[in-house]
Amino acid sequence: MKKTNKKWLLNRQKIVNYLAIIIVLVISSFIIFWLSSLYSLAFKSNDADFMKSVVASFAGAFFAFLFLRVGEILEKYYQRQVKHFNALVSMEIFFDELGTIVHDNIYLLPAFRSTINSGNVYASIMRPLPIRRDYYEELHDIKLINDLYKLNYDIRRINDDLESANDWYLHLRQIYTTGQMQADHYIENAKILSENLKVIQAALTLLLDDVVKLDAITKIRLEADKPLLTRFMHFVIDKTRQDITPNQIEQKMKALKGEIAESGKDSQPRIEKIKKMVEEMQ
Repeated sequence: MKKTNKKWLLNRQKIVNYLAIIIVLVISSFIIFWLSSLYSLAFKSNDADFMKSVVASFAGAFFAFLFLRVGEILEKYYQRQVKHFNALVSMEIFFDELGTIVHDNIYLLPAFRSTINSGNVYASIMRPLPIRRDYYEELHDIKLINDLYKLNYDIRRINDDLESANDWYLHLRQIYTTGQMQADHYIENAKILSENLKVIQAALTLLLDDVVKLDAITKIRLEADKPLLTRFMHFVIDKTRQDITPNQIEQKMKALKGEIAESGKDSQPRIEKIKKMVEEMQ
């Protein structure tokens, strides 16, 4: 994937370079054409007003064309920055959620292994880990893209192991709880599964470190890659936003609790009526 990303970025860079060359050639041709026209008129015409009008029309057309192209370039650059920044915001939320799921699985595994090794049945199973691939085309940081791809590759492999372990245990639990397997056979199979769960736990622990690292990088990049207009908006919002005091929170909570209590009183007759109808049906 690293080679693919680099190849794609190189091709994209070539296209950008070609477009830049074409623009330069067009502008250069435009300038050469007008300069040649001015040179010809300078030697063939003595009309000063005509020369002024030619120069003025050339300057107006040239700078209008130049400013239009510069404006388009700046707009595309800013939109690209905004797209990258929005992707970072979404990634921050994703990594927080992913880290929580990984941590929950790690927390679950010791009790899982201990329970099945003792011949008992464990009610929970491990949760699969989410994967996001839509960031590849939104980010412009090639190193971050490669790190994200490597993380997704590791997640996919761990998800395969999680799915296999979950399917194995669900099948084992079903045949054991329905009396199709003896306790000693269940424990024997559970110990084999437990060894596999130990490997999964180690892999999840390493993955959690990678997730935390990428989460930290994303938070740093959020501050470093914030678009100029976004920085200004955040500055204005921070300066004009009114802080919420503990007293305001307490008063609002008190009012909400009162509304809940009043709602309960209003609905109580209906609840009693439903209870009465149920008793009559019995």
